[in-house]
Amino acid sequence: MITCPVGHTCPSINKAIDILHDAMAEINEAVKQLERLSTETDFEGIEEMEGEIDDAKWNADTGHSRLSDVESLLEDLREENSQLREWGNDLNCELQDAENKINELELQET
Repeated sequence: MITCPVGHTCPSINKAIDILHDAMAEINEAVKQLERLSTETDFEGIEEMEGEIDDAKWNADTGHSRLSDVESLLEDLREENSQLREWGNDLNCELQDAENKINELELQET
C-alpha cells in the first residue's frame, strides 16, 4: 500500500491564520487606544500603549516575534508541500510505467 509522506497541511495553515488574526486584533486594539490617548495627551497611557504594541509583536510562549513564528510555519508548510509534490510525481511515474506494462501485455496477447 502506498502511503502519503505528509499528513493534512490544513492544520498548519489554520495555525498561521490564527496567529495573524490574533496579532491583527491586538494591533487594531492598540491603534484604537493610541487614537484615544492622542486626544487626551495621556503620557502614562502612551507608555502602556507601547507595551501593548510590543505584546502584539512578540509571542510570549516562544519568545520569538509573531512574524518569525508565522514565517517558520509557512516554511514548514512549503517543505510539506514539496514532499507531497514529489510523492505525487513519483506516483505519476509509477502509474505511467504500469500503463506501459499493461499496453505491452495487451499487445503480446494479440
